[in-house]
Formats: sequence, structure tokens, C-alpha cells
Amino acid sequence: METNVTIIENEGDLLAAEELVSSLMDSDNPVDRARLRAQAGILQAYEAQKWPVREASVAEIIQYIM
Repeated sequence: METNVTIIENEGDLLAAEELVSSLMDSDNPVDRARLRAQAGILQAYEAQKWPVREASVAEIIQYIM
């Protein structure tokens, strides 16, 4: 099986990758499903690197709850 995915290096690539994932979501074609999994993994890795999740402090949690 051979397929194409978008490598994300900038905001334009990010938008293209998000559009590709969106367009593949409803497909039942096995090739499209494999492409969706691959592109979603690339997208997830890019977002984790670009916007890492930090842990909230106890004070921030208490403030949020209040």
C-alpha cells in the first residue's frame, strides 16, 4: 500500500493536515483509513511538540475550582 501524508513544518502545513484529516474521517476505504491514522499521528506529534501540556500547580487547581 502506498499513500501520501502531509509533513507539518509550519502553519500552512498544519492547516493542510487538519483539512486532510477532516476529509478522511467519513471514508470506509481501508487505504483512506490507514492514511487517516498516519496523518493523525503526525498531527498529534506536531501539536504535542508545538504546544506541550504543562501540569497545573495546586494553587491553580484550587483557584479554578473556586
